[in-house]
Amino acid sequence: TAVSELAKGWREHPDTLPILQQHAQSDDNKYVRSTAVSELAKGWREHPEMFEFLANCAVKDVFVREHDWETNPRQTALEGIIQYFPNHPQTKALLVERSENDPDEQVREFAQQALEELSYTTWQN
Repeated sequence: TAVSELAKGWREHPDTLPILQQHAQSDDNKYVRSTAVSELAKGWREHPEMFEFLANCAVKDVFVREHDWETNPRQTALEGIIQYFPNHPQTKALLVERSENDPDEQVREFAQQALEELSYTTWQN
């Protein structure tokens, strides 16, 4: 909750972005990391380096699934990329890589489904 409130209430404060990035990358709690990633994708999608930051989270987060219902910060990062950067030149390659190599089966399946949906959308347009 604190991470969400920080992102919403102090978006313009110069320390907010680095604080959220720190929590997204290294907080001990997977839910805090996931929330920080989500808030960064929503609130800082115009930031020049946000795609790369989210891609890094999608690949390097240390999450290990213990229960099916858990939120994986790597998937949260992919969700942000799909929502805000679907046409980025590296989005498709990242999804392919995650669909083949993510250690979490649910993330692999999510990435594969996202690839299929992006391909369908591209084909329709």
